[in-house]
Amino acid sequence: MDIRSKPSANGRGFEQTPDFGEKVLDAMPQRAWVLLKSGRRINLLEPTATDWEDEDLALGLARTYRWGGHSAWDLPLSVAQHSLTVLALRYLGGQFHSLVRTLEEVIAERYRLPPWTAEAYASHKRADRLAAASEAFHVVGWSLTEIRDYLEIDLDPVRGDPVSPPAGRRPWEPWPPNLAVSVFLDALKALNSSPSR
Repeated sequence: MDIRSKPSANGRGFEQTPDFGEKVLDAMPQRAWVLLKSGRRINLLEPTATDWEDEDLALGLARTYRWGGHSAWDLPLSVAQHSLTVLALRYLGGQFHSLVRTLEEVIAERYRLPPWTAEAYASHKRADRLAAASEAFHVVGWSLTEIRDYLEIDLDPVRGDPVSPPAGRRPWEPWPPNLAVSVFLDALKALNSSPSR
C-alpha cells in the first residue's frame, strides 16, 4: 500500500492518505449483511421481503435516532416515533438512491403497500416535512425563525402531538426504545389488519 499526499481541505498543508488502488477496491465484497435480533440475516444490497420479522423492523427504528441523537428532552427521538408522527400527520390532512428504492420495493411487497402515486408521494413528503418542523420545535428546541432560516422548512409546526402519548408520557416527549418498539408494532399490526388493504 502506498501513501500519497494531497492538499488538505483547509488549504494549510497536506493530508497523508493511503492509496489502496483499484485492485483492493474491486476485491471488496459486494454485500452488507446485518444479523438481526430474531436471528435472521439481511443483505442490505440485495434485500428480500422475507428477510426480517416485524419485531426486527420496530427494534431497528426504535434504536435509530433523528436529529443526530440530540434533543431538549432526556431521550432522543427515535425513527419509530417519528414514523408514527408522519403517519398521523398524513392521515390528519395533509448508488444510494438505488439502494433506497430497492428497500422501498421490498418493504412495499412485504406489507402489501400500494404503489406511490404522485399525489400520495407529495402528501407523504408534506407530512414528513411538517413532522420535521414540529419535532425541531417541540423536541429539539429550534425557534420558528431557525426552522425557516436553517432548516429551510416553511411549514408551521403543529401545536398538539398528533400521536397520542402513551400513559405517563407528555406530548412530544421522546420514548425509550422498548416503548417505541411496542407502540410501533401495535400500529403496524393495526395497519396490516385494516380492511382497506
